[in-house]
Amino acid sequence: MKNTLSLMWRMKWIAVATLFIEALILLPAYFVFYRFGEKSLAVNLAVTPVGSTEHVTLLIDAISNNPAFVYGILVLLLSLPLLFLSKIALAAGTMASAQDGELKLSVWLSHAGCNLFPALGLFLRWILVPVIFCGITAALVTMTDGTVKKLMWALLVIAWLFSLSWFSFALNFTVAREKKALIRGFGVLRKNINRFAVTAAIFVVIGGAIKLMDFSYFSANSHADTGVGFAIVIALLLGLATRLLVLFWQTSHVEGWRKVSS
Repeated sequence: MKNTLSLMWRMKWIAVATLFIEALILLPAYFVFYRFGEKSLAVNLAVTPVGSTEHVTLLIDAISNNPAFVYGILVLLLSLPLLFLSKIALAAGTMASAQDGELKLSVWLSHAGCNLFPALGLFLRWILVPVIFCGITAALVTMTDGTVKKLMWALLVIAWLFSLSWFSFALNFTVAREKKALIRGFGVLRKNINRFAVTAAIFVVIGGAIKLMDFSYFSANSHADTGVGFAIVIALLLGLATRLLVLFWQTSHVEGWRKVSS
């Protein structure tokens, strides 16, 4: 893990750049929400836990009584395909930059552009993996209860992380322009099962802590007029922490791939 953390630290600016690019893509939707909607509604939504009963109630009320909110939702939906493609491209660019060691913004963006379609093709082939693994596990969740149900939920998380790790190792072969990336990615995963276990455990623990901080903050301020600006700052900090965690996942898989391939 020493090499992983060292590489992650040298690439820490990628987390900031990724957050900036993704925020830029979503900026039109945020602008419509805030500029043409009710500012009090924007603040209340910003400081209310996503998915909570209060949040759902606010959304229903906004859709019913605020046309500008509906327009904002439409702009957001139109932005999602671009956001997805940018995530695929930037993930591929991060893998390629980590492999060749050229840690420059221009090189990273160049790698992202060059590897977009190969990475997208890999994603479309890989998507059957989580559909099968997670689908079977999800079916088991619905058929059990009590302690067994909790175990099935844990197994569902493991199945998702296993599938994601498979994709991450395969992506290394894709950006290196090597064939049979998906098959060879599984081979690398099988040889790095201990690395996967440690990486997944760290990912779950820290990711859970970030989500808990997110929920705790918005729960504590759900009835306080903290202002949309302050809420955005907190959201950006939590978003940056999440992207640093994703960068740790990516660099760990590059190091695991490099160890097996060398």
